[in-house]
Amino acid sequence: MKFCHTFWSKPLLENKFYYITDTLQYLLYHYACSLAYVKACGQKIVLYTDEFGKHLFDFLPYDEIIILDEPKIQNISFAAQYKFEALKRMDLCDVLIDGDIIIRNKKAYDVILDYKDDAIYTFYEPNSFTMHNERMFTLLDQLKGIKFKNDFVAPDLNSVAYPNTSFLKFNNQDFKDKYIEQYFHNIDIIKNISFFYWPDIILEQYFLQTLANKEGYSLRPIFPNYPSEQTEKMAIEMGFAHIGHLKFETLDAVKSWLMNCNPYLYNTTKKRTEELIKKYS
Repeated sequence: MKFCHTFWSKPLLENKFYYITDTLQYLLYHYACSLAYVKACGQKIVLYTDEFGKHLFDFLPYDEIIILDEPKIQNISFAAQYKFEALKRMDLCDVLIDGDIIIRNKKAYDVILDYKDDAIYTFYEPNSFTMHNERMFTLLDQLKGIKFKNDFVAPDLNSVAYPNTSFLKFNNQDFKDKYIEQYFHNIDIIKNISFFYWPDIILEQYFLQTLANKEGYSLRPIFPNYPSEQTEKMAIEMGFAHIGHLKFETLDAVKSWLMNCNPYLYNTTKKRTEELIKKYS
């Protein structure tokens, strides 16, 4: 078993989110900090990425950096393609985590990795977080008109919550295979629709729950439904940064965590970040 980061560089290079220099700082320090704590807790971690991603992250002590082919659909609205390409290559029971998932308490690893359910994910995220967004309404209206094939799962767009898959571990190979298959099948159906908002929220997260419901697989969240005081209390106790406001810890906090965990890696990351910002500014 190993932990797995993924990174597709196209959204970064297209400046989809922020200015590239700001994004580089966020990416490098978060990925470095995430990796540092995984390593400190005695776990292996690999990176699935492209050639530019390797250029950015090759200074980090991953156990392996694996180059994936470019996604078939070159539309960054479907950025989760890279996660699914990695899932194809990952062994059963490997853990797929976002680069800004930081778990700083060794006991948390012991608890999480002991779960035997068919799949483990971060927490249930209420629809209110996205349904109050006018752009999400537009996306849902577009998807309601799509006719999915009978042998594949159509999304339950009226569900009250959906799994947050920033942390995802499959213990059931059949569930994993069907999840990957349905993603690539459904992305092929909707790839030509002009979306104003991210369809991957539906394809990656809503479909996980819908598929589990249809096939009878057991899904288990690490934390109780968010938002709740209990969830954030548990997250703090576990040193798990990716819950509610904890997801948006300042960069200074992440730097401090990295420095405390691995001073050498902190200094290496600082130097590499400065070099890249100078190069790409």
